[in-house]
Amino acid sequence: MYTADTSLPAELNDVFLRCIVSNPTIHDLIFAHSTPATVIRFSWTCKAALLATRSYYRRAYNVDRHLSRYFRDPQAFRTLQARTATLISGSSALQFFDRTCYPESDLDIYTPLQFMREVANWLLSDGYRFIPDDTQPGNLPDALRQLQGYDAGLDTRSLGFYRRRGVLGVYTFYKTTEDDWDAEDRAQPLKVQVTAAARSPAEVIINFHSTCVMNAISHDAAYSLYPHATFESRLALVCPTEGPAPDSALEKYAERGWHLVCERPEAEEPLFPFASGADAETPSIVAREPSFLPGSRWADDHTSWVIPLHPALPLHVRAEAKAAPFASTNWQLAYHLDDDESPCPKMRYCLVRSPLLKHVYLLTDELLLLAVWSALKGVRSGRTVMQRVLDRAKHRQPVDSPR
Repeated sequence: MYTADTSLPAELNDVFLRCIVSNPTIHDLIFAHSTPATVIRFSWTCKAALLATRSYYRRAYNVDRHLSRYFRDPQAFRTLQARTATLISGSSALQFFDRTCYPESDLDIYTPLQFMREVANWLLSDGYRFIPDDTQPGNLPDALRQLQGYDAGLDTRSLGFYRRRGVLGVYTFYKTTEDDWDAEDRAQPLKVQVTAAARSPAEVIINFHSTCVMNAISHDAAYSLYPHATFESRLALVCPTEGPAPDSALEKYAERGWHLVCERPEAEEPLFPFASGADAETPSIVAREPSFLPGSRWADDHTSWVIPLHPALPLHVRAEAKAAPFASTNWQLAYHLDDDESPCPKMRYCLVRSPLLKHVYLLTDELLLLAVWSALKGVRSGRTVMQRVLDRAKHRQPVDSPR
């Protein structure tokens, strides 16, 4: 509850509550120029401030408005997300959290392999056209047919489809609407890119080129995995990736205001300062941004930023979909020595999949992995598989449950 400041005249306290905190027109302007942490801290000051920030959140983080640019019925798309575990990520999710808009940006969505056909057909029904790249067949059925024989247990690096970890292919769709014209009356079509995830969309997101784009929007919540670094410090930890060097992507986000953390701590500095003694020095990366500490993380832990989406989907959709599998994503940020003996960031996890599970999950907690495998196949075989999982964890190879 708000407590009046007795050092101020009573009328000033009244003005603060009635004319500023309780006026959406005024506090929306203030919040729009405040960082997310500032808005959250303001909500802690009094009940009126809490109500004001909740009201602001419903307007600033309205996902249906965010999607209305691309789809005639945003809730229908979110229902599709709930049914297929499809995620929105990339620059679109970053814009949603940052309350900004990048001109000519597209919508990046990430779909599990088994739901690619359903998602692609939904886009066609919404007026989009499939535009193949130079390596894809000219029509969508043939392009999707390439994926039918894929075995999700294989390493995608051996398939030659698309040189990014966990990615089988990227499919581009365009739609021209009456509202999309530039200053010279040229049509500016909407662009949606669908990434086919070999095993899990979460795996693709965890392996992005830098932490500033490790954000995702599911059907019921938006997740930012490194919010303090991304939106407060405006730092992005650059992570080594497979495939072509992401120089153009990194340059793009540097131009948008993020400082890329590329320098490494000195090799003689301890990688895990919290475990090596009270007098150990913290590596420079960690010193600049605490959220870059090595250790185990969850998509919805205290370091993440999770926004329940408004407006909520109908009750029957929420009851059927329940929580998105992305909420159960568990990974470890570690630092290993690269070729020049300097610590290099690396995301570690194990892929858990089974005929008994609808989705593929990313886990790194040893006890939880043991419990999962034990539940799936029995305690004895669970221990055997658990050891195999841990042995392969260093290389992040997918491990299936025994059949």
